[in-house]
Amino acid sequence: MKGNDQLPPPFPPSWINRLIQTIDRLPGPTWVAYAAATAPAVLLAIWSDRFQPPSALAGSAAYGAALTFFPIALIHYLDGVARKCLNRFRPAISLSQSEAERLSYELTTLPRGSSRAVSLLGAGLAVVGLLVSPEEMLGPPGMPVVLSVLGFAGALFVYMSFALLFYHTIRQLRLVSLIHARATTVNLLQPQPLYAFSNLTLPTAVALVLLSYYVIAVGSGAAMGPATLGLLAINLILSVVLFTLPLYGMHARLRDEKERLMSAVSSRIEGVLNGIHRSLEEPAAGDIDTLNKGLASLLLERDLIAKSPTWPWSPGTLRAFASSVLLPIVLFFVTLILERWIGT
Repeated sequence: MKGNDQLPPPFPPSWINRLIQTIDRLPGPTWVAYAAATAPAVLLAIWSDRFQPPSALAGSAAYGAALTFFPIALIHYLDGVARKCLNRFRPAISLSQSEAERLSYELTTLPRGSSRAVSLLGAGLAVVGLLVSPEEMLGPPGMPVVLSVLGFAGALFVYMSFALLFYHTIRQLRLVSLIHARATTVNLLQPQPLYAFSNLTLPTAVALVLLSYYVIAVGSGAAMGPATLGLLAINLILSVVLFTLPLYGMHARLRDEKERLMSAVSSRIEGVLNGIHRSLEEPAAGDIDTLNKGLASLLLERDLIAKSPTWPWSPGTLRAFASSVLLPIVLFFVTLILERWIGT
């Protein structure tokens, strides 16, 4: 085998990864490609609104059409973030170059077989929606056939891509937990590499929760009842789970390392104190000034270890999570209270 030969990938990529690779090869920023693909879907949705009875038009179909390529764009973005996070995590894990490339591939590529199954599941849900509510999927009876067919094709694509997005999220964050378990260097006093994957769990949680906020905002209108409040509560729980659960294994390892260091420094403090006691009883037993200086240093070390965090994220990451997820909920409830107070 030649030195520049690459090992074959562990599994073939899914159709969504091949689509993302095609988008990467296009000239210009990737967001331009997604915007250019979304614009016709939104325009078609606006045109289809003309065939809806005004009384039945709760909201423009353009709001839903704007999300057509959101799952693929989010997967594309998160895969790029995952590669950067793995590179930042490399000092904490012992990997050869070929192992690192394989791990990066697994972290950012969906297997073809399971992706087909998930895509079929999403397509099946679209068919169920067609059977249960044909007007919602095809439009009213007066809708042109071309628009009905295009609308259902778009819905089929959205159902499939959203199913893959959820599969991608679960699989990718599970791999983060497995990568953390393989870490060989867990240094409580130099934790920066261990913080790397919080930069992946944060945007994953925020993106999915903000997606739910968007759906609530365009779908519920002015009626904010118990169902909406319940959905907001689920969103909050979901965001916390997505942000923290993949990092919990590393939190446990940092906590164990902190306990080990605290135990070691406590043993040293006990030894120095015993030396001080002997020096007080027998002045010739040791230099009490040296022992006092050593004790002061050990106490500083103990305080430093005690203040070291065990969750693998920086304070700035936690603030970003709180402001992006909790702040909208707080503002929503403040608005709701003000509306009811002013209404009375």
